[in-house]
Amino acid sequence: MESATDAFYIFDEDLYLVDANAPALKMLNYDKDNATGKHILELSPNLKETGRYDKYVNVLKTGKPFTIFDIIDMPGFSKIHPNIKAFKVGDGLGIIATDLTKQKQAEQALADSEERFRRIY
Repeated sequence: MESATDAFYIFDEDLYLVDANAPALKMLNYDKDNATGKHILELSPNLKETGRYDKYVNVLKTGKPFTIFDIIDMPGFSKIHPNIKAFKVGDGLGIIATDLTKQKQAEQALADSEERFRRIY
C-alpha cells in the first residue's frame, strides 16, 4: 500500500478512516495522525452532494464495486481529476484514486491547440 503511486484508502464498516498511503493523504491535505479515525464526510464533505457517499454505502451493503471518473474541487487546491475505484475490504471499504489531473490538463491543452490551428487555417 505504501509503495503504490495511486491514493489508497481503507475505511471501516462505519466509514471511518483506518489507513491511507502518502498519495491519499496528500490528496486530502492531511497528515496520517490527523486523518486516521475521521469519518469519510469529515475528510471529504461534498460526498453527499456528488452522490459518491451513497455509492460508497452501497458498496458496503452489496459488496458490488464501482469505478467512476470525477472532478473534485479541493479547498486550497485547484480541481483534481481522479479515477475512483471503490470495493469491499473485509467489512469495510477500500478506495483507490488515480489522479489523472495532469493527463486531463494535457488533453485540454491539445484540444485548445487544435482549435486555434483550425481557426487559423
